[in-house]
Amino acid sequence: MQRVGKKGPGAQLPPARWVVGVLICGATALAVAQEAGGAGSGAGTGEVGSGNGVADGIEANPYSISISESLQHDSNVLHAPAGRVVSDIVSNTDLRLGLDQWLGRQRLDVSADLQYQRFRDSQAFNNLSPILRAQLDWSTAERWQGQLGLLHQQSLYRNFLGETEDGSSELLKNLERIDEGFFRANLGLVTAWTVEGALTAFQRRYSADASASSELDRRAVELGVRYRPHPDFSFRTLLRYTDGRYPHGEADGEADRYDRRDLEASLQLRPSGASSLVLRLAHSNEHHHQGELQRAQLWSGSLSWKWQPTGKLSFDTQVLRDSDTGNLPLSEGQASRDVQLGTEFSIASRWQASEKLQFSLNYQQSLRDLQRGQGTPDALSAKDRQRRITLKVDWRPSRGLALGCQATPERRQTSGSAELTTPYDATVVGCYGRFVWQ
Repeated sequence: MQRVGKKGPGAQLPPARWVVGVLICGATALAVAQEAGGAGSGAGTGEVGSGNGVADGIEANPYSISISESLQHDSNVLHAPAGRVVSDIVSNTDLRLGLDQWLGRQRLDVSADLQYQRFRDSQAFNNLSPILRAQLDWSTAERWQGQLGLLHQQSLYRNFLGETEDGSSELLKNLERIDEGFFRANLGLVTAWTVEGALTAFQRRYSADASASSELDRRAVELGVRYRPHPDFSFRTLLRYTDGRYPHGEADGEADRYDRRDLEASLQLRPSGASSLVLRLAHSNEHHHQGELQRAQLWSGSLSWKWQPTGKLSFDTQVLRDSDTGNLPLSEGQASRDVQLGTEFSIASRWQASEKLQFSLNYQQSLRDLQRGQGTPDALSAKDRQRRITLKVDWRPSRGLALGCQATPERRQTSGSAELTTPYDATVVGCYGRFVWQ
């Protein structure tokens, strides 16, 4: 377990990083002023600042290399409550290697994203955050096709864990590691019907003992049928069986094993060329083999609506409702074994000011119902609400270069037990520069 103490004499960022940060901020501000003045004439409709800096379309060269540097100020590094807040200036150095190659009928997409995160004052938080992805889109000469994929990622878990064992105000570093794998297969029939199946595996681990109860192993198998009578309409129904385990979920450190059965229906609809809608609804029966909670029933689902009213303006709205045991992913920092039900709402808007300049404004809100030790004298319960707003500007002066800045204020309000959730306020402001070769 690692602790984060006060500023030390050797805790300064190298001067080169400061120079890079200042140049990025200045260049972005100058670009915004110049592009905003000419946004009314000759504006294009293609997206920029999508995060990878690579132009749309299939490129002849299957290899890509991306190097980026960002500098930001974080007012609350670990989302701690008042009196335990640690603010810092953080630099992120990122190297991304990619391969996107067709192999006959198959397509191989592999990427390695290595990010080193460095804190000016709280150097104990320094970490290497890799994201390794591999996916093979396969098909046969007949009617079989599908995907095979693997994912490994690690990052700093921005969630307050409490004080150290000696009662000091120092905070604890915690790294979250996610490993996933999946295999999907579709059998397309001569008619509009398609048979679909999938196998998935998921593992979540933490470096700090305080989060051990939320570590999770999950395996699932699903089988369903899709009906698509029209390119703009499809309906799918499936059965899913999940076998899960919290290795340290019980109060005595024993594993909490569960199984879950889902009956899910989904609808995909494109009412017009400017919008698309995806609706998922599932009824779940969950059984825990040990612990306080033995059986539970749950309605879960999601709604996604994409709308582009003009060539320059687009909106992406999503609603998600599930528990921690389900297959719908809750957003960063929301995962916990105590989450009996989580509901998230987000809307992302993007405005293409010119061919090179894009503005985006995102709003996200989450509601969680947390419980621990149900049916026991020591039962705990809590509710929380988190809001996050992100304002971002991206400028791409050339095909391989991207610059941008963003500001993200967020707040969590809570009621109930402080052992399950804590309130916090945080604001992150920073700029980045990225160069892509392909």
